[in-house]
Amino acid sequence: DYFLASQARLAAGALAALQRMCNLLSPDTSLASGVKPPDSEVAAFQAWYSARCAAPRVRAVEFEDASRGRGLLATEPIAAGEPVVAVPWRCVISVDAALQSRLGPLFASLDLDEERVLMLFVVSELNDPNTEWAPYWNVIPQEFSSPLLWPFSDLMQLEGSSLLDDITLAKESLREVYDELFPHLSVAHPEAFPAEVFTFANFLHARCVFDTRCFKLNVDGRNHNCLIPMADMVNHYVDGNVSYRRYDVPSESVMLMCLRDIPAGAEIRMNYGLLQSWESLLQYGFVDGNNCEDSVHFSVSPEEDEAIAVELLERFELPTEHLLPVSGRPAPQLLAAVRCCVAD
Repeated sequence: DYFLASQARLAAGALAALQRMCNLLSPDTSLASGVKPPDSEVAAFQAWYSARCAAPRVRAVEFEDASRGRGLLATEPIAAGEPVVAVPWRCVISVDAALQSRLGPLFASLDLDEERVLMLFVVSELNDPNTEWAPYWNVIPQEFSSPLLWPFSDLMQLEGSSLLDDITLAKESLREVYDELFPHLSVAHPEAFPAEVFTFANFLHARCVFDTRCFKLNVDGRNHNCLIPMADMVNHYVDGNVSYRRYDVPSESVMLMCLRDIPAGAEIRMNYGLLQSWESLLQYGFVDGNNCEDSVHFSVSPEEDEAIAVELLERFELPTEHLLPVSGRPAPQLLAAVRCCVAD
């Protein structure tokens, strides 16, 4: 019965994977619906983007369904392999942008790693109404569903899970970084880092901005964590129609490339990655239903007096910690470890 059930799950998983592949290879014929008229913030951001990017092919919109928030629609047909979004590097929020800002000389004089420079820069930018990026910051959500911001009563719903430990550790680590920087920086450089702006609450908010919108990009052989205006408004779907991003040297811009043909009026969509639900919740603040990437942590730990099991696990170099997929057959190493533990 177990064998038949596992084979049925495998067949269902293979069929679902085949369907996803067919979807990816087929043109995207779905047109977006339920779009609100552009408000002043969205219109201002669109104008800001259009003034800096040659021949924009997308427009920012807000959906009537609040769970979808804001996103992007194609304004013209886009063929597979063509750029959907092209953002000049000078418009990207990165360490380079931080070092070229008014705080650049101070950042250069401080002994800080790139992550800390970016966090300080984002806090400063989010609280500066006169910044060049103001239209972009104005369309970023003011509230996030990240578990880093959940009240204690909500976190207690996760009691007994490893996710609660991960959330606690992430928040404690962020607090340690903040305490390394403040109040020292506010005392030493009050004009650059005013205490009323560089609070832990604002630091935490900046972290959520980065967790939910950050792209990792290689530019001229250097890896960058950065925010890419317009590109970071693409919503997540399992069957996305855009795929990879790349830095285009001739135009000195970041491009988001089309995976399959997109008609005018369709929503631009991207798969954020092969993440389990707990990873998606921790980073982005949401989970997918029926996530085929989900697995359950499974520990195979024989007691100390079970000498045969301990010896077999060591002899065959089998791990005691495993991930059990919610669909499909358990990995051979897990089955082997279980057999060792029940051996007489």
